[in-house]
Parts: sequence; C-alpha cells; structure tokens
Amino acid sequence: MPNAQAQTAPKGAEGVFISAAREELGSEALQAEIHSEGSAEILRRLAERTPTRSSDALQAIKELLQSVDQTHVRAAIITGMRSGHPRHFDFSEVRVLALQALAPYGSEAEVVQLCVEEFQTHAKDQHSCLAAKEILKKIDLGGYQKSKDFLRWLTETKPLTDGHAPLPGMNFALELLLKDPNQAISKKLEDTYIAQAIQSYRSSAENAEANLNTLAALNSPRAWQTICKIALNQIKTREFAPRPDSSLISDMAGSIGAGLAVGFASGLILALGGMGWRAITHSPPPEIGTLVNFGAWIAGFSAFGSFAILRDWVDAGVDWLTVTPDNISVRISAMAKVLQTLPNAAVEQMLLKAVGKMDLNPEELSSILTALGRSDAPETITALLKLVDGQSQKLQIAAIQALAPKCRSHPQVADALKRQTESFVPEVRQAALTAMTYSGESPAA
Repeated sequence: MPNAQAQTAPKGAEGVFISAAREELGSEALQAEIHSEGSAEILRRLAERTPTRSSDALQAIKELLQSVDQTHVRAAIITGMRSGHPRHFDFSEVRVLALQALAPYGSEAEVVQLCVEEFQTHAKDQHSCLAAKEILKKIDLGGYQKSKDFLRWLTETKPLTDGHAPLPGMNFALELLLKDPNQAISKKLEDTYIAQAIQSYRSSAENAEANLNTLAALNSPRAWQTICKIALNQIKTREFAPRPDSSLISDMAGSIGAGLAVGFASGLILALGGMGWRAITHSPPPEIGTLVNFGAWIAGFSAFGSFAILRDWVDAGVDWLTVTPDNISVRISAMAKVLQTLPNAAVEQMLLKAVGKMDLNPEELSSILTALGRSDAPETITALLKLVDGQSQKLQIAAIQALAPKCRSHPQVADALKRQTESFVPEVRQAALTAMTYSGESPAA
C-alpha cells in the first residue's frame, strides 16, 4: 500500500484517524489505512484528536466500528475500552455503541473480560453496564473461569453504593453470577446486602431502588422476605437498640430522676416541717406507725411525680419507634417484584400472613389477592377460602374476586362463593353473585 503520509487530501477535513499535520484522506483511503494499521496504531491516531463533545467521539468511533469484523480493530476497541485511553472511550454513548458492536463476538474471551470489568470501572453507568450484561446473558460463564472468578471477587469485596449514588454495575454483576443455580453467596454478604437495602429504604436514599434490585437478584428466602416487608410497609423507620448516648433514653432517665427528686423533695419538706413543729411544741417522738405512714406519703409523692413526667415520654417513645418510612415509590416497586414471582409457595405464605394482619387499602389488597388467586397451590387456595368465610368484609370481597376464575375448575371454590350469595352483607353478596355470573356458574344452590 502507498505510504499514507505521502498522499494528498482535501483541506478542512476532520478525520480523527489522520495526524493533525496531515490533511484528510478520502473515505476509501481512510478505510484502507485503518485496515492496514495494527491496534496500537489505531489508538495512537485516535488520540491525536481529543474530542470535547460526545458527538465528536461518536463520529470517530462509528467510523472505526465499520471495520469491527477485523481482528486488529476489535483488539483496538477492547484495549481502548479497558484502558480508558484515548478519551473517546470516556463517553457513555461511545461505550454503549462499542459494546453493541462487539455483541456478535461475545464468545471471545477478551470481550467477556471487557464486559465483567465494565461492572467495576463504570459501575455507575447504567447504560454501558446494561449493554455489557446483555452480552454476558447469552453465554455460559462456566467456560470463562477467569471472568467468572473476577465477578465473584467483585461482588464479595466491592460495595453496592458509592455514598448515596447507586451502582447498577454491581447489581448486574451479582445477577449474572447468581444465574448459575450452583452459585451461592455467603451469609455474611447476604446480611450486608439486606442491611443496606433496609437502611436505604428507611432513609429514602436514591439508591433504594438499586438495592431492591440486588435483593431480587439474590433470590434467597431472606431476601424475598425483606422485599415483602418493604412492599407491605412492615419496615419501621427506627429499630430499637438502647445505647448510652440515645437521646430518648437519656431524656427518659432524666425525667425519672426529676420525678423522684420532686417526690423526695416534697417528702423532705414535710419531714422537716414535722420535726420543726415537734421541736417548737415539745411534742413526743413519733411512733413507728407514724413513721411508716410518713414513708408511704414520701413514696406516693415520688411515684406521682415520676409518672406525671414520664407518661408523655412513653407515648413519644412508642410513636418514635413505630413510625414507618414515607417511601411510596419503593414500596410500589417492591410489591411489583413480589407479585411477579408468583406462583411461589414461600412468598405466597408471607403475603397470606400479612393480609390478615395489616390495614391495606383496597387497591393493594386487590392486587395482592388477585395475584395469589392465580396460584394452584392447595395451601394458598385453602387460605383464600378462609378469607371468603372470614369476618372482614374487605378481605371477603377481595378474596371472592381473586378466586372467581377458579369457580369452574375447583368445586370447593364454587361452593364457598355460592354460600356468600346468601350473605347478609350486601357488598359481599353482590361480589359473590358477580363472580359466579361472570365465571359461568349458576348462583342457585
């Protein structure tokens, strides 16, 4: 091939693969030059024009990606992505485009390693990490032990968050690692992920959603139990853990002390007054019974003073400990994740225990029981039938609506709904009649 530097090109060109001291080559000559250079030369030529905008970087990379089928071009892209040099590869749009171009070559070990490293080096970039995840989803990581070991090390040693910022890359890494049913994380790490999810939910941190995704990726009974608690608003804002420096405890202790002081002072004043009166009047010393009565009065004053001051603090303490976080968006997301897992025997039992104890609004109750109604687990159907015959009108109506599609396939469901068509409660009776009518069953006994 002729020496590229000896060729002449039109002035005013901005080809990024051409030295700044040279003029741009035509498009065909440019492609020929790229094909003839090694990966190191490609990166050197890219670095000669530092982009200031993502659009400039994209234009340069698009030209390079047209030749991604060439081995040395792929090598240049992978090296640039892993090293972050030249600066073109700092832009998220460029990384996403490059990963998408590399997707057809996802079985190559170098591409696999690039993808797993993306979760670490660009963990905050959800778009590029998602592109890397899409490549890795299509391969069996068991055939790439080095990359698989890197993923495991990453999930066990790196935090899920950076301050209050979510790290989607870490969640994707964990999800991919646990895709293998033979993989499991340590209980210590599971405890850490659960604690982080609860803390971010309590504080309404912006990474609460990302931590929720991590729990779903864990796919363990304890993780789903935590998601259920968040969905059902069972996580309290505070967890009672007495500490010497707790303001509530110290204030309550102060109140008790103040009450005792008030009572003791009152009793002491009475005692001194009595002694002074006896000294003036030359009265005889008091009898034992009188001293006992006097002690009882002191104790009474002390108890009254303590109770009066402490009572308000007890009420405040109960409120302080039982308030729940006002994080509705995360609760809705958690509920959606929970319902998507159904049918799932363990999750179904958690939900069934909760619905009978919690004061859920009609929409929440309906969505939960409707999802449960899709289950064919005998335990779940039996539990729903108990709700149909229960005392809560709200639960009865929701359970009837949830079980309506099973009228024809489950005789015990049809029998239970027929009984409710004669209910004395009009709303329950109407719900049962409607359910049986639309299911094709006759409400008549």
